[in-house]
Amino acid sequence: MKADNPGHREIYRFLDAHGVVDKDRASRGGARRATGRRERTRRGARLVLDLHGLTTPDAERLLRDHVLRSRRDGVKELLVVHGRGLHSQAGEGAVLKKLVCDMLDHELQCCVRSHRRAASRDGGEGATVVLLR
Repeated sequence: MKADNPGHREIYRFLDAHGVVDKDRASRGGARRATGRRERTRRGARLVLDLHGLTTPDAERLLRDHVLRSRRDGVKELLVVHGRGLHSQAGEGAVLKKLVCDMLDHELQCCVRSHRRAASRDGGEGATVVLLR
């Protein structure tokens, strides 16, 4: 695409003035919604929380809400899918994974019995299994 084309210059001016909007995100009414679905495992029911694509504050709020709600509802296992950090800034690593582990170790430790990396069939490095009290 040549930038010296008059049509292209107009497009670039528009993008500079208005930015780029993810139409899929906008059609859902703003921020991406995390999924919270139930699965059956050998040990009973577990809730799956998918945080892919969320901002840190949104992921923090949803993790807190899901852990507290799961504990209240008697769910013993939570699978948190956070991704492996492939789209994080260089040098940051997996931002959501670090956030999840830090929250589970500190703020939510009263609700959490333990947490570990998920099995490869459940997401491996991109997910954390949380056992609740």
